[in-house]
Amino acid sequence: MDRDDPLSRAADISGKLLVIAAAVVAAVILLWSLRAIVVPIFLAILLATQLHPLTEWLRARRLPSGLAVALTLIATTLLALVIVAAIAGQFVGEIDELADQASQGAEDAAGWIAASSGPLDWSEDDVKEQVTKIGDQIGDSTDEILKGVLGGVSAAASIAAGLLLAFAFLIYMLFDRGGAFRWFRERFRDPERAETVERLGEAAWSTLGSYVRGVATVAVFDAVLIGAALFILGVPLAGALTAIIFLLAFIPIIGAWVSGIVSTLVALAGVGVEAALIVAAVSVAVQQLEGVAVSPLVYRRRVRLNPMVTLAVVTAGGILGGVIGAFIAVPVTATLWAVGEERRRILEERSGGAASEGEGPAPEPAA
Repeated sequence: MDRDDPLSRAADISGKLLVIAAAVVAAVILLWSLRAIVVPIFLAILLATQLHPLTEWLRARRLPSGLAVALTLIATTLLALVIVAAIAGQFVGEIDELADQASQGAEDAAGWIAASSGPLDWSEDDVKEQVTKIGDQIGDSTDEILKGVLGGVSAAASIAAGLLLAFAFLIYMLFDRGGAFRWFRERFRDPERAETVERLGEAAWSTLGSYVRGVATVAVFDAVLIGAALFILGVPLAGALTAIIFLLAFIPIIGAWVSGIVSTLVALAGVGVEAALIVAAVSVAVQQLEGVAVSPLVYRRRVRLNPMVTLAVVTAGGILGGVIGAFIAVPVTATLWAVGEERRRILEERSGGAASEGEGPAPEPAA
């Protein structure tokens, strides 16, 4: 068969795509099987991108390396405890009331939908039945996710073991000062390959650092503005809702929608329709302002993912790994994308250089 035939070319491309897809599936299965160690290492890398500059700053002040790492970890631990205490303080004793308020808001919304259904002629019971079905489906899916993630081990024990392992890796990374990466780079004897590895590593490190700083800034931005609106409107449990907004902001797109819906329902039940509409409008406006002005500034063009891609990877991460999967899906995808883009730039630079080197003086015309 002619290799230039369109059908033959399509068969060749399909075969290559199948091989690539099989390799990707095999890699995902391997990483999923080793998730007990892969996730802590990745979390440690995320933290190291933020703490490494502080450790280096302390070393530059002629502090011993061990003391610099210890001070960095102590300061970080104290800050984390303050944040956890502040957030936990908003939930203790209020989580049941928050659930009741959200449930009451859902019932009020069902009544309003039934009253405004127009030609659909929905009754309040019909709306509640549909909402209940959706809730049951979400609950069943969540149960299946948790069963797959926990694998028979208690959630508290798994989280504690993962955090301890991540902390141990973090200590090593801060002490190591990039020694492991330098060792890996030196395995490549070819200078061009060593340079490629170094540039790809720098791209990955920079992207992860930008992502962590960006998502934390966005979380504070959302919590401050939307939380201020909740307090001004006198929405019940405004403090707990602000904490939820801050936490869910670390799960792109989906987290913002979930926190906005919960806040709107609580405002509907606790204050009224006008307050609920204002909360919904403020939530949407803040999300739009974040996407147009805040995110491009704080991410500094390092994390460039299409919103549709972000939504897809967050959903896939949630299905595969629950909350942790949804959290790490975006930084992993953004890092892989940045590495691919840097690889493309390297190839373009070298192909351009090769073309320039191959160009010589124009041959003289034949006599």
